[in-house]
Amino acid sequence: MITALRWIVFGIAALALNFPVIVTLITSFKSAKEPVDQSGILDRATDIG
Repeated sequence: MITALRWIVFGIAALALNFPVIVTLITSFKSAKEPVDQSGILDRATDIG
């Protein structure tokens, strides 16, 4: 039980510490047009008024 808990904590810590690297890799595979198409709600709200 303790060993399984250690592996779970290790996995969560590894993902948390590598999150910026993972996000960078994911965004590097997107095309140039995709980030513009997926603009946030706040960007659209500023265009309204």
